[in-house]
Amino acid sequence: MSLSKAERKKKTLATIRQIFGKLRTYNGTSTRKRRTYEHQKKTRQIEGLRYWARIRTYTEIMKAHGWNPAAPNVIPETLRKLTPTSLQLNASPLPEPLTATARSDFVFVPPEIHHDFITEAEANHIMAAEVQLYAFRASVLKRAPKVEWFRHRPLTYSWGQHRSNSKYAKIFPDWIEKLAQRLPEPVNHAIVIRYHDGMKTYAPWHSDKCQELGRRTGCMKRGTSFYVISVGDPRTFELGDETAVLWENALPHRSMICIDAETNANVKHQVPQDKHWHGCRWSLIFRTIVE
Repeated sequence: MSLSKAERKKKTLATIRQIFGKLRTYNGTSTRKRRTYEHQKKTRQIEGLRYWARIRTYTEIMKAHGWNPAAPNVIPETLRKLTPTSLQLNASPLPEPLTATARSDFVFVPPEIHHDFITEAEANHIMAAEVQLYAFRASVLKRAPKVEWFRHRPLTYSWGQHRSNSKYAKIFPDWIEKLAQRLPEPVNHAIVIRYHDGMKTYAPWHSDKCQELGRRTGCMKRGTSFYVISVGDPRTFELGDETAVLWENALPHRSMICIDAETNANVKHQVPQDKHWHGCRWSLIFRTIVE
C-alpha cells in the first residue's frame, strides 16, 4: 500500500532528524520583539524559506546515498554511516552542497583561528575590565555583563540597550587603541562581554546589525568585519542558524577570529547555553559603527 503525500512528508522529516539531528521549525525561533505585524510576517516567511531549503538539501543528500522517497522510513546502510552528524563543514565527510546558505551565490568559509593574538598582559587588561549589567528595553536581552569603548566619541550600536547606559560609554584606553591598530581594518567600537555561567550568560542566534541587512544607523558600516578576541576558559562559538550549525569551536585563550561582512550578513552566530560548562570567559569584540 503506497503512502499518502502527507505521510511521506512526515516520515521524510522523521528520517532527516534521525540522520542529521533535531531541526527546529521556523515557528518560534526568533526571540526579538517585532515592531509591526508586517515585519513579523516577513521574518517568518524568510525563516520558513531557509528551513525548507535545508530540508530539500538533506533530501538530495539522502537520495545520493540510496534513500528511496517511496519508503522514507527505510534508512540505507550508506546513510547510517552519517548518523549522528551535524551541519559542520570542518567535520568530514560532508557533501559540497551543504556550503550553500540562504543566498545562492554565497559560499561559507570557516573562519581562521589566530592563536596567541594578544599577550598575557593584554589578556589581563581584558579580564580586569569593569563590566556592568546593562539595562535593556526588554528584560529577555539581559544575558551577560559588558562594557564598551569608542575610539573618538560615543556612538550608538543598537542592540536593545536602554538610553541610560550611555553613562557607561568610554573612549578607547591606550591598551585598546594598541590592539585596534593591530587589526587589518580601522575600528571605532569595542565591547567586552563576560560569560561566567553556562546557562545564565550566553548569546543566542543573531547577526550583528549591519548596513548589508538593511540598517542605516546604529549598526556596522557596510563592508566591515567584526573581530572576536577570547580570553579565559574556552567556550563554544557557533556559526549557522536555528536549523543547523555550520561551524563550531571552543575558542582558546588569547585567540582571535574575524567574521567578515558577507558571512555576518548570511550566517548567524551564537555562544550557546551549556549546562556542562563551568568557568569564566571574556569576549572582546571590535566593530566599525556608522558615524
